[in-house]
Amino acid sequence: MKKPSKIKIFVGSSFLVGVLLRLWGLTSALGKADENQNILDYGHAPLEYIATSYFFGGHHILNSLFIRISILLFGEENAFGIRAPVFILSIATLWLVYLIALQIFRSQTIGAIALFTLAINPTHIFYSQTARGYGWIIFFAALTLFSLLKLLETGKTKWACITILSGFLGVYTIPTNAYFITALGVWAALITWKPFSQLKNDNEDAALINPLFIFTVFSGIALLSFAAYWPILDKLLAEAKNYHLPKLSESSNSFLAIQTITGSFEKVFPGNLIWSLLFVGTGFFFTFSVKKEYFLLPFFLLGIPALITWITGVGGYPRNYLFNLPWIIVFFAAGIERAGQLLTKPIKLNLKLHLSSVLLIIWSFFSFHHLVFNFYPSQDSVSGPDYYKLTESYTEPNDLLVIQNSKNYLYARQVYKNRLKKIIDDNELSGLKLISEPNFKWANYSFSRSGSKTFPFRGFSLANPTIPLNGNRVLYPISENQAKGILPIDFESKTQWNIVSGSGEFISETTSKVFGQKSLHVIANEKGVAGFSIFPKLVKITQPSLAILTWTGKNLRKGLKINHPEMAFMTEKNQTPQQLPFVELNDGIHTTLKESDSLFANNWLLFSNVAQVNPGTYSITLWLKANPNESFAYDGFRFFILPLN
Repeated sequence: MKKPSKIKIFVGSSFLVGVLLRLWGLTSALGKADENQNILDYGHAPLEYIATSYFFGGHHILNSLFIRISILLFGEENAFGIRAPVFILSIATLWLVYLIALQIFRSQTIGAIALFTLAINPTHIFYSQTARGYGWIIFFAALTLFSLLKLLETGKTKWACITILSGFLGVYTIPTNAYFITALGVWAALITWKPFSQLKNDNEDAALINPLFIFTVFSGIALLSFAAYWPILDKLLAEAKNYHLPKLSESSNSFLAIQTITGSFEKVFPGNLIWSLLFVGTGFFFTFSVKKEYFLLPFFLLGIPALITWITGVGGYPRNYLFNLPWIIVFFAAGIERAGQLLTKPIKLNLKLHLSSVLLIIWSFFSFHHLVFNFYPSQDSVSGPDYYKLTESYTEPNDLLVIQNSKNYLYARQVYKNRLKKIIDDNELSGLKLISEPNFKWANYSFSRSGSKTFPFRGFSLANPTIPLNGNRVLYPISENQAKGILPIDFESKTQWNIVSGSGEFISETTSKVFGQKSLHVIANEKGVAGFSIFPKLVKITQPSLAILTWTGKNLRKGLKINHPEMAFMTEKNQTPQQLPFVELNDGIHTTLKESDSLFANNWLLFSNVAQVNPGTYSITLWLKANPNESFAYDGFRFFILPLN
């Protein structure tokens, strides 16, 4: 049997190294590089909502959809499951870069060097282990480029279809990928225009490729992208105007344009930039590709995004331009190979080890040094599962958990959810505990309500000891008093609801519920509806306390928006209803319950609201409203008075 060649052994070994380096650290705690934001904002939302929402912070739609699917399949804290899609794509990218190098240079050596270079690339390793959209755009950029090169060579319809699909999915992941698609399309149209084209193809189908055909292919990408973004175009533009562009307002258009070029190289070669640029330059100017037109490719892929940014002033972070990574790696590999050839000739040494191999070994030494001593140590993180276990062990089953910073406490979400569900199930509260940084002044902990800040804990001086958690976090027992629920189970469906404005219905529903026997559906007509219900008995409060309302709800029209209940207090002396200034605890954490065990069962959102209340005897009313043609379902109303002492 014929032995595999050395180059094939090197290719196989490089691929294996790439897989192992991406597996190492893949299951580290979730949350790095805004993973937590994506998971908290979208990971627990319906798929329809993910596809039709876009707000500040960076919503990589395709990635968010797969995060949601992974959570449904593997659970919300399964790091491997949530990162599996981007990990699989990163492995595929390794092979695609090898194929691109073969396509452009017809050299297995350059392909092998490109594969090895990408295998040990810290940036690609990082985004292979991070459930964000950057690994996706790297993959789709590589697939789009490779399929376009095959299309130009063969003219086969399947490559046109792959180009359209991969180009669209790249843009659907991150909108700025449109810069890459535009540059690629202009390049392809130009090189197939007869005055400029020197492409020689014996294939008759390839001979039919012309600028009009290229325009059709890339118009397909544009139309699919436009159709996908059309339902959220106004939200996308609002995000750019109100969040993204203000962050770049101090930078000139020319600076942003230059950054699209320099930032790409800085991200591709962290810690090894100068050496790497020398080889990339050698690959640009001193290496001969199979077709001369391919030599123009880097100038278009760098120049057109820079030109668009210079004209419009709409740019992004360097990581947004990681669609350049695959071809930069390929031309770097060509530079290594060519530099070895150029140095070998004047030296005239009879070396068994080619100088390109020597150069690659030297460059690899510095790259591995960066990996071992900079990159991997920087990826060390607090153990999420340990944080979960500590939080669970130091809280009672019926404690209500408050999280100071909801964007940084991903693993506490499940504890909060389990505790809140049990509070509603048992109609009993055992205390209130806060997760915060050490020395946090919890009395100054503010919540946003109607555009202003509310301080529900201000005025109370507690000196309870803190309980240390990992990751520079502590658990603060705000109150360990117990409280029984004031409202009976199924209050929302059994009580009488009085309509005071508009027109609509308050209906008890048995088929759709998560607690008790029934739920309440509020259905508004064209004028909207508002109604109230009176608590069955007076509530007597003897000391400063917190009023806590827990509930669950869903939008019957498949959205996430839901109107929060309001409460009004009246005393014997003051018969004018006074609205209780409720604030939502842990706002930003989408906590949901499913109606059944079915994979696609309806999800209900869980809420806990809190307000400070003074001593007195109160008659309390609960208010619900729905705007015109809105419909909501409510369940699990529980009301507690928690004394603070």
